[in-house]
Amino acid sequence: MILLATATRWEGGPLAEALSLSSSGTGKAGGMDLLLVKTGIGPENARRALESLDLPARTPLFAVLSVGLCGALQPGMSPGDLVLEARGVPETWLEPARLRAKDLGLRLHMGAVISQDRVAFDPAQKRMLGESLRAAAVDMETVSVRSWARARGAQFAAARVVLDGVDDRMPEEAPKDESLRSLAGYLLGRPMDIPLLLRLGLRQRSALRGLGLFLKGWLETVARHETEPAA
Repeated sequence: MILLATATRWEGGPLAEALSLSSSGTGKAGGMDLLLVKTGIGPENARRALESLDLPARTPLFAVLSVGLCGALQPGMSPGDLVLEARGVPETWLEPARLRAKDLGLRLHMGAVISQDRVAFDPAQKRMLGESLRAAAVDMETVSVRSWARARGAQFAAARVVLDGVDDRMPEEAPKDESLRSLAGYLLGRPMDIPLLLRLGLRQRSALRGLGLFLKGWLETVARHETEPAA
């Protein structure tokens, strides 16, 4: 099984559609089972959600992917670009990723994805993080997903799509959860941010569609390579 962990339904919905997953988040890629799990926002919610999973005992966990949106930490990265952290994964994963991104006309950056428990909203802070940690991107869940995957001996990769460039200022906070009540309260408390949030919403839709198409082709190739008998 390949497990994909994403924070919210707003991220998971477009990815599930691109991967042709069922309403329960299950599907297939190259003969291997897929499962999309929504963890909630932030490292602690992600940790709790994954630790509470009841996976089928007879289905070995081959790989875990942290998927969704991220913020760029390096110059030259634009919204809609893909970021792949693939340290330690088989070499056979990398070339298919490059080819799939090229076929889709998307730029693919290889590099570390770090996580924080708050939104990286300030351009100066994002530049500092990128320079000091030599990281490509930042999100709020990958650290927990990575730790959970490695504790179970599964392959791990983060496959993310850039929502904001390193020089883009973001809202200082994210909604506490994905409920409509939380979202409404978040918007009412930040009326000055509403134009920015609307722009980000439109950008998000396009970015996640690109990530979904990338994952569909890439995972099919990776899974097929793992499930086909050796010649």
